[in-house]
Amino acid sequence: MIYLNEAVRNFEEIGGEDIWETDFDGKSAFDTAKESALTSLKTVKLTVLKSEANGVSLNEDELETSQTEAQSYFEKYSSLASINTVKKVMEEKALYNKTRQKILSEYTVNMSGFNEFLNDFKEELTSVTYSVIYTGSMENAQEIINKASNGVGFDELMAEYANNDNIHNLTDVLSDLSNIIGGSDKVKEGEAAGPIETDKGYAVYYFKAVDSIPDDEIQLSANEQYVEREKSKVFDSLLASWEKDAEIKINSEIWNTITKDSIDIE
Repeated sequence: MIYLNEAVRNFEEIGGEDIWETDFDGKSAFDTAKESALTSLKTVKLTVLKSEANGVSLNEDELETSQTEAQSYFEKYSSLASINTVKKVMEEKALYNKTRQKILSEYTVNMSGFNEFLNDFKEELTSVTYSVIYTGSMENAQEIINKASNGVGFDELMAEYANNDNIHNLTDVLSDLSNIIGGSDKVKEGEAAGPIETDKGYAVYYFKAVDSIPDDEIQLSANEQYVEREKSKVFDSLLASWEKDAEIKINSEIWNTITKDSIDIE
């Protein structure tokens, strides 16, 4: 119930209370959250089983922190489990985090894929403010591009080729635009790009501003996230092997009694 409560709160944080009406590939949102809770529980349990072999245990300060967290959690969700159960779960989660950190500290990440990751990461952090003119023909779209290239202002062109679908001002991340126009190299501040055939006609884009954070900050943040991503892959592989070697039994009778009404999700 503790793990399920966490999964439910995560679902609502992402999708709001209406998330429970959503279908996930034929499964209800609650059943999906329920399986997510079970996966989290197994992840912690399997890792805790490896703690002693890796020389990991909680010191007095860590135990005290777990007890404090448990007490705070129990005061808020006392209907879910006894205080002793909450304390055990919090201690296991702390031991999981410490064991995972210890195991992964012994791995050196292969950085061969970093440059590609960095480019994608930079696109996600770069915002582009742009306008779009839609026309009914390729000829008109090319005409707009030629006029823009010859110095005609895009606002003037927006008025000349007025259309209810035209976008006068929108800011989006570079990665989204790259997917539309076929590459980030075509997004250049103060220039037009296209034509792109869309369901609204042929689109011509004009990029008013391209803003990104400094390269050194991007490099540092990208490096941290790349290393974490690659280490997570390693740990997921370890978890899969541990689960394969473990004997995991689920009491189906109890499992099937856990429904949406079992937990307060309001």
